[in-house]
Amino acid sequence: MRTFAIVWLYEFQSDVIFIKNIANVITAARLVLSVPLFFTEPFSALFYLLYSACGISDMADGFIARRTHSVSKTGEILDSVADFAFLVVCFVRIIPCLSLPVWIWAWVGVIFAVRVANIIIGYVRFKRIIALHTVLNKITGLLLFLFPFIIPCVETVYPAAAVCLVASLASLHEGYKILIMNKG
Repeated sequence: MRTFAIVWLYEFQSDVIFIKNIANVITAARLVLSVPLFFTEPFSALFYLLYSACGISDMADGFIARRTHSVSKTGEILDSVADFAFLVVCFVRIIPCLSLPVWIWAWVGVIFAVRVANIIIGYVRFKRIIALHTVLNKITGLLLFLFPFIIPCVETVYPAAAVCLVASLASLHEGYKILIMNKG
């Protein structure tokens, strides 16, 4: 009976360790899947499959980490690295396929400048990088994720303008929140 109890306890602990690390496994999968995504023809069925898996993993890992009480500094760093890899791959593979007017690219540049300013202001005020997960930032992320699915269906300028509008509001809102945050 004692052997059974030890084996059961070991198996239980192994399950707990796996559950506690599942979010990191999902995040690592995004990092790994970004490699074949880079070599896949944009807007092909395989591209959309890999792109969807990466996007879903990005939405799932944080949720699972919070639900399993396994949020960790390692997980945060891994998530940032996986996000960066996925973003770079998407940027390199999708941007050259877009035909957008100059004013959209200028708008994207302004949004980028506001985001950089928010990071600098947050760092100056709090001595750390501040990234707020506001509802508007999450909506922006969702719209950016959906954008490649819309490209083959409609004139690209309209969804691009919609994403830019929401991203602008999200950036300004984030900047406002950083400015009014208490330092304590």
